[in-house]
Amino acid sequence: MGVAAMDGADGSCDPRIVQMSARTMYAVLEETARDHAAAAVETWVTAKGGAERVRQAVHEIAASGLTLSKLAVAASMLGDLARTP
Repeated sequence: MGVAAMDGADGSCDPRIVQMSARTMYAVLEETARDHAAAAVETWVTAKGGAERVRQAVHEIAASGLTLSKLAVAASMLGDLARTP
């Protein structure tokens, strides 16, 4: 006998199904990322305007010795870049 995906009462999924799905998705993403991470990052960077400028700035911040304020600036720059369409 298998595990019913839906409990029928309120339409919610059995937590074991959700957990198994999450583990499977994580494994697939992990394997895909491992195999294609560099190419995916380069594609993403190429698609984002200003990404190279942000990359250079983050490298400079890291090379100059991290402080909390420098880390906050780098995180802000990366956040801005991630929100750029």
